[in-house]
Amino acid sequence: LARAEFVAELATAPFDTCKAHSEDFPSWKYILSDAGIDVLAEQIRSRGLFFHASPQLALFLLKLVGLMVNDVVLTGDELGALRANLLVSSHPPTGQTRLSDWLDKNAELLGRRYASEMNRHYR
Repeated sequence: LARAEFVAELATAPFDTCKAHSEDFPSWKYILSDAGIDVLAEQIRSRGLFFHASPQLALFLLKLVGLMVNDVVLTGDELGALRANLLVSSHPPTGQTRLSDWLDKNAELLGRRYASEMNRHYR
């Protein structure tokens, strides 16, 4: 699991592992682009399948996953907030740890164990 002191930093950390990334391109928009997803997947050695889906299809598929893991993976409100770019800040990054540096040190920990949101907060 990620160390707690890095969580706030990761939310605003610049991502710089791809030549396509430039300083004027918002880091979270890059991370959520196809190129950014490919870089992240490669760095954490993911064998996952990534594809584009409509918001409705994504919610439906995530509800199926939620049934399999007995959890709520993503709500409609959360998806709406993500689509409204509420994840992106207009302020410069405040963290000291670059996401790419953190991934270099912690990639082997990501995606290896499921952490239930329901268990963590409500059970």
